[in-house]
Amino acid sequence: RIPGIEAESRLVQAHAVEAMRKRLESLLQRHRGRLALLEQVIDAAPQADANAVLDSGVGAGGDSGGDSDTLRALYRVSAQGRITAVGLPAPLRAQREDLLGNDMSGNPLLRALNGPVDASWSVLYPSLLNGEPAAAVAQRDAHGDVLVAELPLAALLDAIQVVAEARSSTIWVVDRTGALVADSRGGVDIGRLNIHDLPLMQALLQGQAPAERMRL
Repeated sequence: RIPGIEAESRLVQAHAVEAMRKRLESLLQRHRGRLALLEQVIDAAPQADANAVLDSGVGAGGDSGGDSDTLRALYRVSAQGRITAVGLPAPLRAQREDLLGNDMSGNPLLRALNGPVDASWSVLYPSLLNGEPAAAVAQRDAHGDVLVAELPLAALLDAIQVVAEARSSTIWVVDRTGALVADSRGGVDIGRLNIHDLPLMQALLQGQAPAERMRL
């Protein structure tokens, strides 16, 4: 019965991974929708009100918030890559003047928007507020401006825990470099594990069927 048990186990894991993918895509789409709405409000408001509009879009908890719907910061970036407006929770608004005018043209999150892509997502993104890792999503509008939202890594961990809560197996989320960015163990291995050179990751990057077993 061992082959049958192994096949059943693989099927269960495949369903868990698919559920995780849908959960993370839903998280991304939800924040993209919020950015699109904020962009519409900014376009309709006087330029002098742009900071206030973005302030209204961030969570009151700031860095202390762990809610996956809480944004820690919002930035509007011009087509030339300069920050033109900043949204922050009340305790952090003293940092606004330090951020306005900063050049983000070389930021990988924005560089990923080159070409037809109008949205990008990054994890382990160095926060502009304190340099600590955060998750971030960027959305480009019809004028070439970009809205960037920072959210806590807890957003990814919360999404994983919902899917993995009743499972004994470990689920990882890795980026294209193979770095672990979230897991179902509460993030204990984040920053310590990279699977880029393993056959599993190499097969995925090359569009091949992934290996079913790997040794760390």
